[in-house]
Amino acid sequence: MFEPMSASDAQRPYLGIAFACAGWCAFSLQDAMTKALAVDLAVPEVLFARSVIIVAIAGAIARPVDRDSLKRPKIVAAIALRTALTFAAWVAYYTASRRLQLAEMATFYFAAPLFVVAMSRPVLGEVVGPGRWGAALLGFAGVVIAANPGATAELWPAGLVLSA
Repeated sequence: MFEPMSASDAQRPYLGIAFACAGWCAFSLQDAMTKALAVDLAVPEVLFARSVIIVAIAGAIARPVDRDSLKRPKIVAAIALRTALTFAAWVAYYTASRRLQLAEMATFYFAAPLFVVAMSRPVLGEVVGPGRWGAALLGFAGVVIAANPGATAELWPAGLVLSA
């Protein structure tokens, strides 16, 4: 009825955990490098360099069949909209990095789940129950407490990160 798990199958969860940890390390390194570079360089330059590096890495590790599928996008308008929104989010985030500390930026960025919950009904038609709303609002309250908005004189960088 059930086949025994092979040794290679047993190692797959550990490989997934290793990839997840490596990904989080890469994102943390990217944030730190961005913060350091965006202070002295123009935001479009930093964004361009980041994008070139990501495309090179993704191109190197993508299988040939995956690269071929990228040549024939099926929903061009949706891909273009997603690209534009992602670009706007990164420009906002990098612009805010000129004024905010990295810890502040990460704290504000953790408000994202509230926006996902808020947009789930109008965008996806999903019903969000009171428990999930409560959890999202509690998390947002934690973000507000951690961010301490009264301690900063400039609120527009925080608004940029929240919009990102």
